Amino acid sequence: MLNSKSALLMLTVSSLTALLFFAKQKLTRVQADQNLQKKALMTWEGEGGNFTTRPTESK
Repeated sequence: MLNSKSALLMLTVSSLTALLFFAKQKLTRVQADQNLQKKALMTWEGEGGNFTTRPTESK
C-alpha cells in the first residue's frame, strides 16, 4: 500500500511541476508580447505616427 501512495504522490508532484512550468512559459510569452506592443505604441507616438494605423494595446 505504501508503494502505491508513493507513486501517486510522485505523479501528483510531477504533474503540478509540469503545470507550473507551462504556466510560467505562457506568462513569459504574454509579457514579451505586451512589451513589444508598448514599444510599438511608444515608437508610434514618439515618431509622429510612422505606422499606417495606431497600434493597440491588448487588455
